[in-house]
Amino acid sequence: MTHKETAQWVNNNLDNESATVLMMFVDYLYENNFTFDGEKFSYLEKDAGIIHIYARNDWWIYLIHEVFEHEKFPLNEDLTAFMQSQAKHNTWCGGNCENCKTPEEFLLFGKPFDNLCKSVRVTFGRFDTEKVKTIDPELCFTAERMTTALKIMDTCKRIIEYKNS
Repeated sequence: MTHKETAQWVNNNLDNESATVLMMFVDYLYENNFTFDGEKFSYLEKDAGIIHIYARNDWWIYLIHEVFEHEKFPLNEDLTAFMQSQAKHNTWCGGNCENCKTPEEFLLFGKPFDNLCKSVRVTFGRFDTEKVKTIDPELCFTAERMTTALKIMDTCKRIIEYKNS
């Protein structure tokens, strides 16, 4: 999809505040040569994640965590803590996700977790806190949190570029 088509998809499916925050991410993708195909985004043909819109104020970015962790590109303490805070615990899906029903212990950015979804380890999102009561409302993405997430995306780019060189 083109940038314009993606922006239209976001703006048609989200309320203003949710669309504004997600568009920060979408704009970043296009400005930094990520490709966007339907919901999936990638960089240099390496999948990095998907964006899914569930409702007017409910969207999620599911990250492929392997492209965000590399020994040559360690995250600083603050960014590491931020990514650990975005771990997708098995409580998020409310029991509907088959991969959350049988969570496994996993080391994510150096921290062990014993209740992560097997298929999706890290997410960014904005959600209806009235409907989704199992997630700390502090994790709901604001423009400030998205700014931090975009720093993480810079690391993702460097890791993919390094692996492709």
